[in-house]
Amino acid sequence: MDELVFIVTPEDDGGFSASCSLPDGLIATQGDNWPDLEKMVRDAVACHFGKDAPTKVRLRLARESVLSLATA
Repeated sequence: MDELVFIVTPEDDGGFSASCSLPDGLIATQGDNWPDLEKMVRDAVACHFGKDAPTKVRLRLARESVLSLATA
């Protein structure tokens, strides 16, 4: 595995959460701001994989919006 993809979601109370689905489980973490999240993702990947960690991690920001399309 050369690259991991974490789905990042903004939290309602501030900060971000990130998760990456793997065949053997899930890596999940959170951070109070973007630089903190990056550090936490690096730490989580290192803890999960040890010396066999992938060389790239992609952080994909997911935002959800609900639009009202009702007409008067």
